[in-house]
Amino acid sequence: KVTITESSTAVAHWSKDAYRLSINPNGGTYNGSTSTYEKSMDYEEEEVISNPIREGYTFTGWDVSGTGSTYNTTTKVFKMGYSNSTLTAKWTKNKYKLTIQETNTCDGEQMLDYQETYQLCIPSKEGYTFAGWDDPDSLININDVVTMKAKDSTIKAKWTANTYNYVVYHNKMNLDGTTYTRVDADTYNSSSEYGTVVVTEAKTYTGFKSLSNKSITIGVESNNPPTNNVVNYNYEREKYTLTINPNGGTYT
Repeated sequence: KVTITESSTAVAHWSKDAYRLSINPNGGTYNGSTSTYEKSMDYEEEEVISNPIREGYTFTGWDVSGTGSTYNTTTKVFKMGYSNSTLTAKWTKNKYKLTIQETNTCDGEQMLDYQETYQLCIPSKEGYTFAGWDDPDSLININDVVTMKAKDSTIKAKWTANTYNYVVYHNKMNLDGTTYTRVDADTYNSSSEYGTVVVTEAKTYTGFKSLSNKSITIGVESNNPPTNNVVNYNYEREKYTLTINPNGGTYT
């Protein structure tokens, strides 16, 4: 009870209430921690809130809860309202480029989200056996499924050249001047890797014309004896002049 004896002024004194601000990085890292960061702030107190970070994601702002609390996306300033408040980080997954090289059937580029999976096809290449992937960023599991990391990456198919048979035949011209007979004893069988150039050697036969050595580029061969990887040497007969001297007589 106050007794007024003269004119007086009563002045009210106020103290601002304090509330709790919780900052939830929502899978990211804020202030060096992945846990929710908490602090006490007075009503209308302001604070600059730094952006959180998260591998493979782009920060897109804060969800604000709490009566009267606001967050300025331009100045990054949070202003405390008059209830406990929470800032929850919002994220968008980043996309990264996967480049697939050294294949005939799976060449190309894929744009994939961070941690997105992608099933690789098994490539094929004529004359070669697929020998796995050169995968410097360790993207691929044993089932040839890529799980994308937070960077552009390149993978390359590795190949082992197949070995195929080839055969060299040596054929002598017959007396009819058009057909040939194979010299079976001189037939040469061997093998080499796909795409290699093999130089074969010609033979020398008395009475037949000499030939230059021939080369063959090894291709795919599924037959034995080979029908594609074949070198034929066809030796023509030499021609000679027969002179008949009648030696004083007459020769018709």
